[in-house]
Amino acid sequence: MCKKIKMKHIVISTLITISVIGLLILVRMPSTLANVYWADRVVDASGSKRERGNNSNAYSTRQLLGKPSVMPDFGESVCAWSPQSIRRNDFLILGYRTPIYVEQVAIYENLNPGAVVRVTLMGEGKDTTIYTNSDPRPAPSKLGKMLNIYCERTSFRVSQVRIDINTYRYNDEYQIDAVAISDSKEPIEVKINLSADVLEMGDPENLGGNINSRASELAPVIAPDGKIIYFTREGHPENTGVQSIWYSELDRNGQFQPAKNIGPPLNTRHHNFAISILPDGNTMLVGNVYYPDGRMGPGLSMAYKKGNEWSMPEAVRIRNFHSGGGKGSYCLASNGKVLILSVQGSDGFGNSDLYVCFLNDDGTWTPPANLGPEINTADRDDSPFLAADGVTLYFSSAGYPGYGSNDIFMTKRLDDTWKRWSDPVNLGPKINTKGWDAYFTITASGDYAYFVSTQNSLGNEDIFRVALPQELRPERVILVEGKVIDRKTNKPVAATIHYENLSTGESVGIARANATTQSQIITQKKVEQKIAELNAI
Repeated sequence: MCKKIKMKHIVISTLITISVIGLLILVRMPSTLANVYWADRVVDASGSKRERGNNSNAYSTRQLLGKPSVMPDFGESVCAWSPQSIRRNDFLILGYRTPIYVEQVAIYENLNPGAVVRVTLMGEGKDTTIYTNSDPRPAPSKLGKMLNIYCERTSFRVSQVRIDINTYRYNDEYQIDAVAISDSKEPIEVKINLSADVLEMGDPENLGGNINSRASELAPVIAPDGKIIYFTREGHPENTGVQSIWYSELDRNGQFQPAKNIGPPLNTRHHNFAISILPDGNTMLVGNVYYPDGRMGPGLSMAYKKGNEWSMPEAVRIRNFHSGGGKGSYCLASNGKVLILSVQGSDGFGNSDLYVCFLNDDGTWTPPANLGPEINTADRDDSPFLAADGVTLYFSSAGYPGYGSNDIFMTKRLDDTWKRWSDPVNLGPKINTKGWDAYFTITASGDYAYFVSTQNSLGNEDIFRVALPQELRPERVILVEGKVIDRKTNKPVAATIHYENLSTGESVGIARANATTQSQIITQKKVEQKIAELNAI
C-alpha cells in the first residue's frame, strides 16, 4: 500500500556583495530616431474572405493588425487579410494609436502583390494621397513583398491610412499581412525575431542507429535528468501496433543504448505514444484512453511505474473539455500540476491554440484556459513543451515569421495569469527548416534540446539533439533526489510525495517514489545564477 508523505522545500540563502564603480561614458547619439508603428485597429473595410469551419479569425481584417505574421516566401496564410472575393474593388482604413508626421508607409503584400491602386494618409481633419497605381495586376511571382512608399513629411500628424485595392485582373488569391507608418525614410523591413546566440548554435547531432532506424522516430520525451529518452516509432517491424513507445537509457559514457520496446500495457495494437515523463521517473502521461477490453478512445491517460512494470494507464479527466478539431498535442509540467494543451477550442484564435489546465484536489483538471493572443495566432499553434522552471515555453507555430511552414519558438511567462508572455523568439535555422518543425523537448538543465527532423536522417523522421545557447535555455532549477525508506525495515517503499513552499505552505508539486528506485523532484522556483558557485562546495 502506498504511503502519502509531505516534503518541505529546502531553503538555501546566499549573501552576495557586489561593488559597483561608476563610470562616465560619453556617447554621441543621433539627433532623432525613426518611429515605426503598425496598425492597431481597423476603422473600416469592404469585407473579408470567410474560412469554412471554426476559425473565424482566418483571413479577417484583424490579421492586418500588428507586425507581419508570415515571411514573403511563404505566400498564402490564414494570418493575413484576404478580400471577400477577387475581381472587384476593395478598401481598408487602418488606425494608429500614436499619430505621427509620416515620411513612409510600408504595406506587406504577402501573396500576389500589385493590387494596391491608392494610398491616402488622414489625420487632424486633413488627408493627402501619396501613392497611385493606374495598372494594377499580379506580379509574375506569387511571392510576397514589402511595398515601401516614401513621401515628403506630412504637414499633419497621421492617425489613419486608407488603402484602395483593385483585383479585376486577378485569377487567384490576394493578401495583405500588415501595414506600418514611419516618420523616417529608412526602409521598414520584416525580420525574424532571433536572439543574438541563435546564429552561433552548433550543428544538430543525429542520435544514431541505437535510436533512429529506417522507420519514423517521433515525439521524443527526455527525462528531466537526461538519462532516459522515450519516443514513438511508426512503421517499425518490432512495433506492437502501428505506433509504439520505445525507450533508451544513457550509459556511463554518455551514449544512448539500443532502444527497447516498452511493451504492454502501454503498447497495444493501436496508436500509442508518450507525452511527458515527470522527474520522479515513475509518472508518464500518454496519449488516448485505455479500456480494459483492449479498445482505445480519444483523450489522455496517466501511467505509474510499480517496481519495473508500468501500470494500466488511467484516464485523465479534464472538466468541460471539448476539442473542436479532434486532434491535439500536450505537455505535463514537471510539478505534475500544470497541463498545456494544443487543441481547437470554441474560444480559440485560430486552427489550434495553446491552453492551460490545473490539477484540482480531487484529481480532476480545471477547464482549459486559452493562453491568449500574445502567443496564439490564427494558424496552428501546437507541440507545446513547458520547461522545468514552469516559465519557459517552447512551441511550434505557423503564425510567426520563420523559415518554413511551422517553426519552433520560445517564450517566457511574465506573471501568474498565464496570459502575458514575452515576444516569441524563433530558434533559428539550425533547428527550423523549410518544412514542419515540432516535437521539441529539453532536459531540466537546458543544455541540450531534442527534436525531430528529416534532414540528414537514416530513414524517415529521425531524432536529433543540439546544444542550446544560454539565451534560449530556461531558468535554472534544482533537482532533488532521494528515497522513501520504511523506518522499521529500512527498505524503499512506494509513496506519493507532496512538496510545498516552506514560507507560504502552497502546494508546489507531486512526485511518486518507487519501491525499487529513488525519486526525483524539480523545484519550480527560479534560481539565481550565482547559486552555481555553490556547486563547487
